[in-house]
Formats: sequence, C-alpha cells, structure tokens
Amino acid sequence: MWTEKARASAREGLRVLAEFGYGQIKPTGLYDPETRAAIEKFERDHRLPVTGQISDRVVRELAA
Repeated sequence: MWTEKARASAREGLRVLAEFGYGQIKPTGLYDPETRAAIEKFERDHRLPVTGQISDRVVRELAA
C-alpha cells in the first residue's frame, strides 16, 4: 500500500513529466497506458532501467 507521502511524490512526478513534454498526462494519481508510456520514454531518455513505474530513482531524476 502506498503512503500519502508516496502518492504525493508520484503525483508531483507526473506533473513534472507533463511539464517536460512527456505526454498529456494529468497528475490525478491514476495509472493508465499514457502514464506508463510517458514514464517509459523518460526512463529511456535518461538511460534508466525501463519499468514504466514512478520509482524513487525517477523522482530523483525529475528533481535534478
């Protein structure tokens, strides 16, 4: 189960992905195919392991 802090971090990550042009995703906390595709594209662009999941590593890269 996700904690509220983890949910907030994931929503913020999705918001930043959208700002960086990784799709028309909305930071609602819902996980859909567009969200997964945006995360995977970001991971590939930043040479991260491609999981399609908002991980701590993805969040750190977005904050950098």
